[in-house]
Amino acid sequence: MKNFVGDINIFLNALGEKQGSNLILKAISIVATDFEVEYFECDNIRHTYFHFFKRGVDFVFSKNNDSEFLESIFFYVNKYNNEYYDHPFLEQLFGELNNKFSQNDLMVKFGKLEAYSDNWIRYSINNKYIHFEFNELKELSQITLFIK
Repeated sequence: MKNFVGDINIFLNALGEKQGSNLILKAISIVATDFEVEYFECDNIRHTYFHFFKRGVDFVFSKNNDSEFLESIFFYVNKYNNEYYDHPFLEQLFGELNNKFSQNDLMVKFGKLEAYSDNWIRYSINNKYIHFEFNELKELSQITLFIK
């Protein structure tokens, strides 16, 4: 697999960090807009969502013992839904990536996959994942970064 270049590395470095860490603040500064906070509980685990609607990004924190850690980051593109604007910095995120890239284009650009299906592909880097999803038109619609 090729190395990923661009701001994606800043976001990957923030995954797993405790809320308020400098690595998370650096990632949030790239998004740099107002946000809304939402709390959600599932299977007795509390999640905190930072919704950056105008930038098409969500940061999701999970409670672990006494602190919250950054579990995942979502980037929305190609009119994912009516709540979010498209993420405007896709080219900076991966260096030369745009929302017109197909599933095959990404596999050629980034090389060997960790897993795939008809509408998604996933890469693994140091126990962190980059997951690309495609809509029914085969357009890139969402990028998710997460940890196991």
